[in-house]
Parts: sequence; C-alpha cells; structure tokens
Amino acid sequence: MLCLAPFVIGSLQGCGDDGGGEEDPGGNDGPLGACPPDSAAEQAAGLQALLDNCQACHAKAKTELQSRANAPLHANVDDPEYVSGNAEKIFEEIDEGVMPPTGRLPDATVDSIRLYLACESQ
Repeated sequence: MLCLAPFVIGSLQGCGDDGGGEEDPGGNDGPLGACPPDSAAEQAAGLQALLDNCQACHAKAKTELQSRANAPLHANVDDPEYVSGNAEKIFEEIDEGVMPPTGRLPDATVDSIRLYLACESQ
C-alpha cells in the first residue's frame, strides 16, 4: 500500500487547478490583489491617503460641480459603498496618474491606497 502513496499524492497536485497559476484561490486575481491578513494599520493608512488626495473633489458634502472641480457628483471616496463597488476603477485612475489631476502620486502612496481598496472591495 505504501508503494502507491507517491503516485496518489502526485496525482492530487493538479486537482482543482487548471495549472495556469493565474487565478488566486481567494478570487483576488484582479489589479488590486489580495487583502493581507492582519493589515488593519496598513488599511487605515491607505484610507487616509485616499481621503487626503481625493476628498477635495470627491466628497459627499460637495454637491455642486464647481466645488468638486467638475468631478462627477456620484463619485465619493467618503462613501464606503461607492468605494467598494468601484475599487478597481478608482485604483486604475490613481495608478495611471489620471487622478489626482495634479499628477501621479508617489509609488508608496499608490500602493497604500491599493491595499486599502483591495480590502474594501472584498
């Protein structure tokens, strides 16, 4: 019986995976990546970075296009439902330097926001 063990164990390696290695088992294979466990402090820093850099134009309290620098009225980074539903789009615009309009944020700030959005979107 022990003679068969290597064959049985070897055949189990491919079970449940197509072998492509592209998909994360948690379903987080998008641009945001996975939300790391025990990352509450990092998430808080990412939220603060998002608010510091985006809330001037993208806040619920700003109800007129002029006060939002023509940012869409529905795009509010202080609305958790909006953020979780649009996390990938928000990150894409930040990562590509589209937002903020003043230019691309430092890589460390972008990564901090990415981590927050990854956790918020789950």
